[in-house]
Amino acid sequence: MNAPQRAAPLSPSWSSEDAWNECLPVLRKMAHEARKRSQVWRPFEVGVSALVKIGNSYKLFEGANRKLVPGTCPHRRCGEMEILDKVLRDPLFEEVIGYYVAAPPQPDDMSGKYLGALVPCVFCRNRFRQFIEPMHPLPEPRPVITERTKFICENVESGFPLKLSMAELMEIGQGDEPSMVYVMNTA
Repeated sequence: MNAPQRAAPLSPSWSSEDAWNECLPVLRKMAHEARKRSQVWRPFEVGVSALVKIGNSYKLFEGANRKLVPGTCPHRRCGEMEILDKVLRDPLFEEVIGYYVAAPPQPDDMSGKYLGALVPCVFCRNRFRQFIEPMHPLPEPRPVITERTKFICENVESGFPLKLSMAELMEIGQGDEPSMVYVMNTA
């Protein structure tokens, strides 16, 4: 599932916020297209796209979920991680500006809370934590996922867009007891 990265026709002089706002329609379309490449054991296709600052330019990436059997297994692969692994290979990678996730709704797998849209899973959040500045000391130039990294999580059934920053995503489920809602809904 190696979808090509796409160069964004954006001005390098634009701020990250300008680039994000300009790319939203394209990011949405890419995430919906990526859903078609999902490989899953149940009808739960997730497509993801991201805007990334690399050197003096912005690039768009896409990814899809891959989960061929129920439960946690080594064959599980989320679209967010597919993208992160791609961009980490580029030595000029500076920052993930934002992710656009298109998926059916599902309660949060960490807290069991229904937020109106699917948010990145606990495995993705744990991986993101490894890179949030300043927790992850890497040599310069270093890959950066910041607390400002944006998420739009679209409920593909209703069109509802849940908008979060990385900081807000990391707060979901903090202090809550882990929930079994996710496990019960996937069986």
